[in-house]
Formats: sequence, structure tokens, C-alpha cells
Amino acid sequence: CIRDSKYFEEIGDPIVRLGKYMQSKGYLKDYKATVKSIEDKTRAECLANLKKIDQTKMPYYMRVFDDVYNEMPWNLKEQKKELEEHLKKHPNVYPTKEFSG
Repeated sequence: CIRDSKYFEEIGDPIVRLGKYMQSKGYLKDYKATVKSIEDKTRAECLANLKKIDQTKMPYYMRVFDDVYNEMPWNLKEQKKELEEHLKKHPNVYPTKEFSG
């Protein structure tokens, strides 16, 4: 919120203030280096996870109809049929081979 940002401008960012306090008490040797290290490690973990996810096939798209009801209602049966027909009409538009199952 705007009010919050004005408040932090006056008193300073609470995370930065905590870091400076911890450094002044000897709990942190170098606050900025610690923050940079955490940011670098987090960024590397995120990029590694994104790469792993990109190599994983998505779940089979028709599963959305199977996991909700013990017996599928008539309207979902119609929607499933319509989706199947639509995907058959437009195979070049939808990358269904990228899905597992």
C-alpha cells in the first residue's frame, strides 16, 4: 500500500534495519554479502527447478474429467466429448503429444 511505502521511507526497510542491527551486534559479519549469497543460492535453485519442470511432461489433459466424481454427470460427459472433438479438429493448435498418459 502507498501508506506502507511512505512509512518505510521514513523509518527504513525493516529487513535492512534488522540486518544492520544484527551486524552491529556481531551476529552477521557482512549483511550485504549474506543477502547476496542468499539471493544467488535462491536464484540458482529456482533456475534448476524450472529447468527440471520444463523437461517433465504435463499430466494427461483428460484427467480433469476423471478425478472429481465417482460417476461423471451428463454435463461433464458432454464437455469431455466436445473437447475431444475440438482437439481432433485442431491437432496443430494443441500440443497434446506433450502430455503424459
